[in-house]
Amino acid sequence: MNKLYIILLSVAFLSCEEWVDEPQPEAEVGAAQVFSSVEGVEAFLTGTYRTIRGFNDELVNTSGSNDDSEGFGSIMNTRTVKGNDFMQPAFQWMTFEYRYLARGNPNSRKVNMIWNMSYELINSMNLLLSELENSPINNAEKPSLEAEARAIRAFAYFQSIREYALPYQAGRDNVGIPIYLEPADVTSTGSPRRSVGAVYDLILEDLTFASENIPETREFAWKINKTVTDGILARVYLEMGLYGEAAQAANQARIGFGRSLSPGSYSDGFRDLDSPEWMWGMPFSNDQTAFFGMFASFWDGTRYTPTIRANPTFVETFTDTDVRNLFTLAPDSLYVTSKFIADPDFGEDVVLMRVAEMYLIEAEALARQGNDAPAAALLFELQSNRDPAVTASGNTGQALIDEIMLERRKELYAEGLADFPDNRRLQQAWVRDDNHPNPAFRFSFVQNDYRHFFLIPQDEIDANPALTAADQNPDSEGGTWPQPSSGGD
Repeated sequence: MNKLYIILLSVAFLSCEEWVDEPQPEAEVGAAQVFSSVEGVEAFLTGTYRTIRGFNDELVNTSGSNDDSEGFGSIMNTRTVKGNDFMQPAFQWMTFEYRYLARGNPNSRKVNMIWNMSYELINSMNLLLSELENSPINNAEKPSLEAEARAIRAFAYFQSIREYALPYQAGRDNVGIPIYLEPADVTSTGSPRRSVGAVYDLILEDLTFASENIPETREFAWKINKTVTDGILARVYLEMGLYGEAAQAANQARIGFGRSLSPGSYSDGFRDLDSPEWMWGMPFSNDQTAFFGMFASFWDGTRYTPTIRANPTFVETFTDTDVRNLFTLAPDSLYVTSKFIADPDFGEDVVLMRVAEMYLIEAEALARQGNDAPAAALLFELQSNRDPAVTASGNTGQALIDEIMLERRKELYAEGLADFPDNRRLQQAWVRDDNHPNPAFRFSFVQNDYRHFFLIPQDEIDANPALTAADQNPDSEGGTWPQPSSGGD
């Protein structure tokens, strides 16, 4: 697991307000001191959110920052360019992801970055949970801290299981990823790849505990609270095909959030954590930034040229009166979008969850259960908020589901949530159309195509004694998935 290294506790006892304004942690202190007070645990958690915000894996990158592998924003961009709606046709950042070359190299930056980021978060939360058990902190204060840690751990496992294993709906018994519930150290014996079902059981156990024990209120929008936890639960249930539970969790999340849809959000460049629709996001400032590795760098032409392009077929699905239609035709006959605007000082924030997604999860989940009327009502509430000229389609059944899936692409584009991720979770065969400039990258994908999933990092196979070469994912057409290891379900 991430080379089974001992995590270095480098925690500055900053107040949470100072996160965005202060440099990175300076004081190195021991575990007993960190976890002996609520303030210490909060500081540790703040450092964990920094990892989500700006992780860059030095284990595979000793020469410094790589702009295509900085923080969670790079994962969002990776998922976007792997679909049909967007592309990176020129030789620029995200090219290897677009061409499906990064996924098949067990030593590639992106293969290692997503795995190591996930397991660093998991290891950090395991350390917190282990130390919290015997901490002198008042027992009445421990459940909320444990809840936040378990929500972060579940979030990390959820990111990893989808990238390195078959989707849940392909079967619980398919091989998943290693499970760790204790912090790693030099005596660790590693962990085998557990089944997909075992990983999702842990994710649900963590999120259920978190939803029941995490505070509803929070001081800062970059922290996970009950609303965000319920939103993550809604995503997980949707991924699993548990549509009744998905609809309920999404409803709780959007009602608990307490803010309505705001079409004006589309005019602010999606760069402000205080935007009324943002349920969760990561703040940046000019002294704490990934610079050219920032999420918006790949969309705003002030930093890179060319930027990621939009498929004309996708652009044609938007009406002229839709506030989300922010596309401009570029000289290459593809489109650029101004949905994401880069600040001159590299300080734009990154969105991780919005209330509009909860509307769409609830609508899809209801429609897939045959509850057409409430699903259509939710869908139209969103559509009419974005486009005052829209009229209700009257669709039912599969036509309504198809309309909702299109609306997911239109509403959530470039946020790493729709198009390719939906094709993967629903095990769909799909084709990149002829608008992709190079015929070599007009891929045709079969159901559960092996190219939809990253290889396990070679460093992990070499360092984890519970794994062998036989545990590697297929790297070519016709390759077979390994069977679940002895870790079982």
